[in-house]
Amino acid sequence: MQSLRQVIRKLILESEGIDLNDVEELSSAENDKRYLGAYAKDIFRRKADRNFLDNLGYIHSIPFASLESRLSKLKQKDELSCLITHDKWEGQELYEVAHDTGNFMDENSVGLIIDGWVTWAANHNANTGHTGSLKDHYGDKPHSGMSKAPGKTYHMRYSNKDRQGGGRIPQHELDRVVMDQDDVEDDGLWHWRQDDKGQWSSASNNEAILDNWTVVGVCHVVEWTDHEDKLTEEYDAKVMEAYEKVKRKFPKAELVKVRLD
Repeated sequence: MQSLRQVIRKLILESEGIDLNDVEELSSAENDKRYLGAYAKDIFRRKADRNFLDNLGYIHSIPFASLESRLSKLKQKDELSCLITHDKWEGQELYEVAHDTGNFMDENSVGLIIDGWVTWAANHNANTGHTGSLKDHYGDKPHSGMSKAPGKTYHMRYSNKDRQGGGRIPQHELDRVVMDQDDVEDDGLWHWRQDDKGQWSSASNNEAILDNWTVVGVCHVVEWTDHEDKLTEEYDAKVMEAYEKVKRKFPKAELVKVRLD
């Protein structure tokens, strides 16, 4: 039965994806001591195409106003949520970043280019929750840092006080996982959704979780299709100030000229 189900999913999604039943079997084998999203990440770790993931770009955005405070709290052994863009930054003079990422890198926010180990990637918001709150729900801090997991908001919504681990996670949270090139070719990096009027739009807040990460670049947007009016001298000054702050904690980070297109 399970093999048939996987064949059907392959035909529908054009990707093997991750099956909730496989996740639940792993959880059951450990007496449900962890949240189900953690077991989904175990499958991701085994199945994901690392070469493919390593060649995508990952950006974490922070409002200019709270940059200094956020930098003081960020820990490289705690998993970090990032946006996914198509290509990795490899020293290009002008780094092209997907236009939708600009929704999180506007005149009020700066984008940090992140390099690290991808523990989860999805073409929509994976509902991983805030790292710091996991300790309250799932016990002492793991040795490798606070762990995030897909579908965490569902556990909070349907939590069972008598159950220490496990936790609810729906299949659709796993259907949008991005593990290889086929996943991107089939569904793209953005989850397309249809509103009540039948109009289609992309959910631009895709999400990747990175562990053992570092900041390798600070985005200075110099070209932005349809939004050139946001690229002002004031914005330039904010970026340069942000770059100096980032360099204090990540001295190898470079200032990267970015085109949002």
